[in-house]
Amino acid sequence: MHRFDADWIYELPAPARWQSEVARQALGGWQVAGVFNARTGTPAIITQSGLTSRPDYVGGDPILHDSKKTGNYLNRSVFALVPLGVGRNPIRGGTLGNGAIRGPGFWGMNLSLSKGFQLTEQMRFQIAAGMFNALNYTPYTGFTTGIQGATFGQFTSHAGAREIELNARLTW
Repeated sequence: MHRFDADWIYELPAPARWQSEVARQALGGWQVAGVFNARTGTPAIITQSGLTSRPDYVGGDPILHDSKKTGNYLNRSVFALVPLGVGRNPIRGGTLGNGAIRGPGFWGMNLSLSKGFQLTEQMRFQIAAGMFNALNYTPYTGFTTGIQGATFGQFTSHAGAREIELNARLTW
């Protein structure tokens, strides 16, 4: 799996030319921060029941490219069950490699906005708002990998929606 993470912080400078302490306190000390992360999909293990767990790959594109519209991620027609023998177990191992299929990738952005107030020389008060998944990108993540199931290749879960957190901190 490939992963990329980047974070940043920007603090707005307090205008020194302003004589008013109220103006400096109101307009200075704001901080904006963010974290961006992106990753490729994790390997998926396509299974078939029995002692040998993987089916045969018969060719073609295993990923359906209209999956966001249909909710189906895997193309059932590119897989075939390995024939069963004694005890209803597959007669050989399947040709599909372990982890040959990857799930969908993901990217997300977390943002925060905070404001600090210097109350005394040693006492500071801060208020903040943080947004996890600030852009509210909620792609599908999990899907059924058992080839014999009626819901094979269908998405079963998605990433979490935006969450907002408000907090205050008094430091002395």
